Amino acid sequence: MIVNYKLLIGILALTILVLSFTPPITMAQTQGQPVTEIDWTTSTQEEPAILQVAQGKADVFAWSTPLYRYDAIDPQYRQNLKLIRSTTTYVDIALNPAANVIDPNAEGIVELADENLTGRQIPGLLVWDPPTNWVNWTDLGTNIPWSKVHFNPWGIREMRFALEFLIDRDLIVRKIYGGSATPALGAIRPSHPWYDHAKQIYEQLGLTPTGDKQKAQQIFLNALQKVKKIYQQYGMDLQLRDASDAPGGKWLYFVKPDGSEEIVTVHFVIRVEDERLYTGRQIADWIEKYFYIKVNRIEKERSVVTPVIYGTNPVTTSTALGGVVWSMYTEGWVSMGEDIDVWARYDTAFFYAPLRGYGPNHRVSAWWYWFNRTMYEKGVDLYYGTYTEETVDQLFDEIAWMLKAGVEQSIRIFVTENWEYTAANKDRVVSLIPGKATGFWTPWAIRTLTTTDGKLRIVEFSSSGALFMSAWNTVLGFTDVYSELMGRQIRDFAFYPRPDTGMPEPVRVQSFDVKRGNFTIPNDAYVYDPVQDKWVNTQNMNDQAADYFYGGKPTSAPVKLILNYKFGKWHDGSDITMADVLYWYGFYWEWSFDDSQVTNETDPYYDPEIDSAMSWIMGTIYGIKVLNSTTIEIYTPYDDVYKVLVAYQIALWPDVPWHVMAAAEHLIVNKITPPGSSYPFGWTDREGESVGISFIDPGHASKVKEALQTLQTENFIPPYISTFPGLTVNDASTRYTDAINFINTHGHAMISNGPFYVESYSPSTYELVMKYFKPYDNVYPKGYWTNKFKLVVPQLVDISVPEIVIGAFDVQATLKLVQIAPQYQELTPTGFIILASIYKPTENGTVKIGDVPEDVIVDQGGGVYKISFSNELVSQFFSESGTYYLVIVIQHPESGTAIVRSLELTVITAPPTTTTTTTTTTTTTTTTTTTTPPATTTTTTTTTTTTTTTTVPPTTTTTTTTTTTTTTVPPTTTTTTTAPAAGISATTWGIITTIIVIIIIGVVAWYYYAKKR
Repeated sequence: MIVNYKLLIGILALTILVLSFTPPITMAQTQGQPVTEIDWTTSTQEEPAILQVAQGKADVFAWSTPLYRYDAIDPQYRQNLKLIRSTTTYVDIALNPAANVIDPNAEGIVELADENLTGRQIPGLLVWDPPTNWVNWTDLGTNIPWSKVHFNPWGIREMRFALEFLIDRDLIVRKIYGGSATPALGAIRPSHPWYDHAKQIYEQLGLTPTGDKQKAQQIFLNALQKVKKIYQQYGMDLQLRDASDAPGGKWLYFVKPDGSEEIVTVHFVIRVEDERLYTGRQIADWIEKYFYIKVNRIEKERSVVTPVIYGTNPVTTSTALGGVVWSMYTEGWVSMGEDIDVWARYDTAFFYAPLRGYGPNHRVSAWWYWFNRTMYEKGVDLYYGTYTEETVDQLFDEIAWMLKAGVEQSIRIFVTENWEYTAANKDRVVSLIPGKATGFWTPWAIRTLTTTDGKLRIVEFSSSGALFMSAWNTVLGFTDVYSELMGRQIRDFAFYPRPDTGMPEPVRVQSFDVKRGNFTIPNDAYVYDPVQDKWVNTQNMNDQAADYFYGGKPTSAPVKLILNYKFGKWHDGSDITMADVLYWYGFYWEWSFDDSQVTNETDPYYDPEIDSAMSWIMGTIYGIKVLNSTTIEIYTPYDDVYKVLVAYQIALWPDVPWHVMAAAEHLIVNKITPPGSSYPFGWTDREGESVGISFIDPGHASKVKEALQTLQTENFIPPYISTFPGLTVNDASTRYTDAINFINTHGHAMISNGPFYVESYSPSTYELVMKYFKPYDNVYPKGYWTNKFKLVVPQLVDISVPEIVIGAFDVQATLKLVQIAPQYQELTPTGFIILASIYKPTENGTVKIGDVPEDVIVDQGGGVYKISFSNELVSQFFSESGTYYLVIVIQHPESGTAIVRSLELTVITAPPTTTTTTTTTTTTTTTTTTTTPPATTTTTTTTTTTTTTTTVPPTTTTTTTTTTTTTTVPPTTTTTTTAPAAGISATTWGIITTIIVIIIIGVVAWYYYAKKR
């Protein structure tokens, strides 16, 4: 058969273009209806929830998801989505560094937060469930059996540090997150405004995204030899032994003085809901292979593990984890407020000092088995210390010091910063202002959101089906992102970071003033004395309490802060007053100080976690003076780089009314047990000790109601209010009645003062309904914040694609960058980030062929971008004739939203130009991968050119011949790959394709010739 290839080449150069036009957005087009009702439900899987949004069955899927997970959504539906970008989700590995055995006869001192112990800490030696937190070596084998004694490698700094080099973060980003993340080498992440400084520190420490496994192994083995010598002095040993079942060919054994021995094992708690499952498994594999340590993979969902990791003594075993002490945990964090550069002080202090619990330093200081006084004191300075415009360089130096020390100590190993996307239906969700970095996680996103009818349907992701995982109280509750996303709509704030700049924006502080100087604390400026249970001037405070909070009795302060509050109504209809403000200040002074230091009696109004979280802040308040019914004056030693940061740090806003809080205190101090529990109420869940009081829980609300009735009968007014000189309260009985009526009506006690209230909550069906609180219009009318913040969005003006693809072709897009609010303005259209992927519909669903290389997406200038498909790329992506989809995602660093466009392509493949003879038998293979991941996925291809798609993550398209490819990362989306139907050989298909192409060529040539004639 003769083919005129000269004519074919000419035809391949032809493209027929079509235009897709998107008109510019104007303010008129963005005016939807402010939200007046929010319906919250859950989905146990991500892809079905995204599909609900794409099909218009829900408005938003409130879970930020890596971009590759959208591959499971048919491109025709995907273009119905508005993607809201976030870069503030990140993952680290928290290590349990507990080693609690001391040799009392050795020289040295073990320095703890609250005391010093005489002797030497034996590195890495850990006693499970000890009779006392710290154990003497001399008690082992006598009072304490050797079966309770284990070797904890993470109790040794060098072994922890070795993990920094063991982990190939770049591989995790590419293979697990599908490129929708970036390596994180420490607590200051790539998107943080302070990252340019942090990057230099990571480079000094030799950290790289790919890691260095040989270096990691050498660091670990060197540390092992040092510990081995110490252990041998005590009749113990650490031995490497050959083992056929070990991934690295060896296991590390711990040999005890009684002759018993065990393989050194770490107990790795791995979250199952997201990519942390596969990240944890991969890191576990590396630990076994290079460190010769066996890893017990404990794969659990959030509600099971978080009370253990953050609420129990880290040397005690947990039944929830199978009767072991946890060693490692795949932590995940979501920042719900934008950052500014100086706030790197809080990131480093939080994660590395650490001051606020969540990790090796729980909020209970008696559980601090790892303690570094220098880091702790530096952390205190960073968290609560004074820095000004003149000392900002010193601040940056101290941040750098803490970051370097934190990485060297490696109590946390950071892994990834995730680039994720929240799905919103672009037709239903008219407008919103997402956070520049936080995306949908900032409360401003929902508060500024408009829909076509004022109703918002939100689906949350929950592997267990639960809407949230922590107690709904604002003292020690609301500790998970799910409850916080909801909670920040029903309660308000004194200030909150702006979604565009990150600077604190006054919300319920109507105005403020910061004065600097040397101010004498007046006699009518008071603090709450937790020992005397009344408000006093600092000079009249109990000596021990004054020493605890202030280190003495201050008489002057360098800063005077004036706060003028914007009051309104509580959700139960009662008035917000100055009594509510003073209650909360008094409450934190009371619960932060243990009166037993003075009275030698148990103090029921003390919680060590509140102490750890709030005592430093209360120690920066030297006196509160009431100026009028809405204004107070605070004397403080605290100063900051910007004046607004002073107010942001010191100002408290009451988010639960005093009468409801008094009822909660009554339940907790009297050890009342909630329905269905064996343990009494507390401010947080503590395994085997207390149940965190949750105002949203109907059973808890019934007990709150009983307490309200009791307090009403007693006409009780808390001393935080009743003892403040000159303050009168005349509405106590009315308040109690209002709260009781609210509980009777709504079935819960979550009374607050934000723009929404909880109309109803059904624990059995996992449904929660919020409605707009109409009196809030007197605080801020609907739509107020929409015009307050800067909103920037990308626009797709037009895009050209070929109607028929026969050979090399270009796709050209014209883009705009537009500021919609607070006023319309066209910005310079540069710096767009464009991602493109190819998909093919099949009988069994749409298959992803691959991602278009970034280097072929070129900025032409003036907002014009071109994607160039060479003949080579055409051959790679379009192996056969048919319909394909080109899916393009357009985003910009200045915007929290992304554009998704799905473009249909008709492809005609050319016949081969040479004859290929093969002797390999063609095998027909059908492989289906589902969302329930097997341990491995194997795809076999033959000499027939076949496209193999790996869906976790889908990053490249592989063309291969007679090859078996094994992917060890489990899949997360449904992918189907099929070969030709049985009975028709590859040769026959080739002939049929060639005939079809020749016919098309003949028709086109005839038409061209006839037209020319």
